[in-house]
Amino acid sequence: MSKLFSLLFILIFLKFNFSFADSLVNLSEANWNDIDSMTGQFKQTNHDGNIQFGNFYIQKPHRSLFEYKGQEEKILTSKFFLHIINQKHFVIDSYPIGSNPLKYLLLENLDLQRHFDLIFTETTDQFLINLSQKGGNNNLEKIILYFNIDTLELKKWDIFNEFGEKTSLEFTNIIKNISISVDKFVIHYDNIDE
Repeated sequence: MSKLFSLLFILIFLKFNFSFADSLVNLSEANWNDIDSMTGQFKQTNHDGNIQFGNFYIQKPHRSLFEYKGQEEKILTSKFFLHIINQKHFVIDSYPIGSNPLKYLLLENLDLQRHFDLIFTETTDQFLINLSQKGGNNNLEKIILYFNIDTLELKKWDIFNEFGEKTSLEFTNIIKNISISVDKFVIHYDNIDE
């Protein structure tokens, strides 16, 4: 009889924990969907340990710009491509975003459970959502989002490319829902000056 009560207790505990995780995921998703634009600073740590700093700009849907301090190149995303651009916004190189989870994060209305397989983890001060493309062929390509457990603010993300190489971005001095000049996201394809 005590085994039955123990099993019942474990099942209730697990159901409560899954419900709590679901509600945190839903709250984080709603918080993210309330953001139309965002700007701030970032610290990027590449898979080889190289650290860079800079400013970022996000304008949903699809657009983001990462400007690196002391570096000529910037990274700009559009609906289908990740572009490497120079200071005058001329394209140096472009890569299809394909099934990278970043493509879905920059949608106007993110639906985590529709686009991703989710794994939820919680610590004392943050919770993590591990996102991989639902039904995706490459288990290495994923993104892990880190949220402050009290404010539900995004603190960091780890992006893993198709080779499993991790790039981490920590975000600070975030300002949300402000006007960002459209010039930040302009792309020029024919650089006749160079």
